[in-house]
Amino acid sequence: MLLKTHRWLLLFGAAAFVCAALSVSAGVASAQATDDIEVVPTPADNPKNVGEFAPVKWEPEQGEHPGKKLFASCAACHTLGTDKKVGPGLAGMAERVPERERLLKFIENPKATDGDQYFKDLRASFADMMAAQGRDAGGALTREQILLVIDYIFRHRAKVPTMTPEQLEAQVKLGRDLVSGARGFAQGGPACVGCHTIGSDKDLRGGNVGPNIAHAYVLARANGSKKAANFSDGLAVVLTGPEAPKMHEVFQTADNKPPFTDEELDAMAAFFERTARQVGTERESNYLPIFALILAALAVLLLDGSLFGKLFVKEKHEYVDGPYAADKH
Repeated sequence: MLLKTHRWLLLFGAAAFVCAALSVSAGVASAQATDDIEVVPTPADNPKNVGEFAPVKWEPEQGEHPGKKLFASCAACHTLGTDKKVGPGLAGMAERVPERERLLKFIENPKATDGDQYFKDLRASFADMMAAQGRDAGGALTREQILLVIDYIFRHRAKVPTMTPEQLEAQVKLGRDLVSGARGFAQGGPACVGCHTIGSDKDLRGGNVGPNIAHAYVLARANGSKKAANFSDGLAVVLTGPEAPKMHEVFQTADNKPPFTDEELDAMAAFFERTARQVGTERESNYLPIFALILAALAVLLLDGSLFGKLFVKEKHEYVDGPYAADKH
């Protein structure tokens, strides 16, 4: 019976180990996985986009998208990536404004969307320079042409260059050096370990002013959109955004320059992503291994009644009527 118990323990222990391994591998999504398609055949659209606002019936094998040439009238001020030109980059517009009718209204006549807070803030950020594009509002494009441009923007997915393993390791090392203080920031900002500890690495044990920041990558993901750059834009929000901790004012520069270079932000984001993979995070807990162990323990107790008795039943022998007498029993 004892051998049988050991077998069950080994079986469920192995199951718990497999569950733990799977939870660690799936806990943090790969930041290097990118959509390497320039124009996707089926754009992600809101179900309400019907009728004249529906996606254009076009497939890549039909040749060049009909909105590509028309986009030239937008390219003077916008890119299809994340880089700002005169106006903002248009990457991710399908996710930010999935309703084509809403975007169409803004392009036809920007000042007609004062009731839309997103576009109101957008105009304020770029000094209200967006000009009307619809012919009825003095622009150059018809409604049908604008819808073609919108369809092209929604379908576009910029190709993201991938790193070699060697380049990625070099970036992670740079991020670690910046976080630990082994290398200084270009703008002279303090190293993270001055106030924080990162994970369980004894070489990254810092001050107790702030919490352990092993979960920094999770926060960056929640606040950013640059997946291929390990959400470095979200990390910038966490460190210096409007809701950043008060003490992060130490990163502000006197001449209002960005406190970190793009290279430094990308490197720190890569390092925090690696840290999250190695040690897990307090923001993405996975209780599957714990439940697996509990289940294993319960199964062993149910399958081996003698073990349950040994653990929880205390046998007590007491003679209350003297020596055993057959005639009395």
